[in-house]
Amino acid sequence: GITKMLVYPRPRASVLATGDELVEPWVPPGPAQVRNSNAPMLLSALRAAGAEPEYIGIAKDNPASLRALLRKGLSADIMLVSGGVSVGTRDLVGRELKNVGVEPVFTRVAVKPGKPLFFGCKGGTVVFGLPGNPASSLVAFELFVRPALCKMRGFGEKPPQFRSGELRSSIAAKRDRLTFLPATFARSSSRVL
Repeated sequence: GITKMLVYPRPRASVLATGDELVEPWVPPGPAQVRNSNAPMLLSALRAAGAEPEYIGIAKDNPASLRALLRKGLSADIMLVSGGVSVGTRDLVGRELKNVGVEPVFTRVAVKPGKPLFFGCKGGTVVFGLPGNPASSLVAFELFVRPALCKMRGFGEKPPQFRSGELRSSIAAKRDRLTFLPATFARSSSRVL
């Protein structure tokens, strides 16, 4: 008996990696090179979150290379740029995103790992500049990109799930920012460790 319903298309996502040191995962790295592990990780995370991802390549650490691929990525609903978002001399992403018309909303967050994080918009495209460190990139994806995708798909925001447990060893964390650490849960007969 239902004749009308609201539906949302799967968001189209583009993924761009940045850095002179990066080579594709199937290429043996040479001196001072590392395999691009972030792009496959982000493509997989985007698929799992319901997006239709497209990999657009590796931009070198020069403005012309970066701008060309940024323009290509801006045709998607959401663009993820991996690396180049910190404050080093070769971190060009924030500046070049502005140069192609992306309006920045924020450029860092009080989170560890994941402090350097660019978020901005151009037209109907939302843009996330994620850290180049793989762990930082994945944390930023889960905290910021996945909730944005949920909203884009009409699901609303899904809050993270928290579990309480007892630590088996002490940890040192700065109190000036929210810190995420890898952990393994184990259940004893009476508690979570």
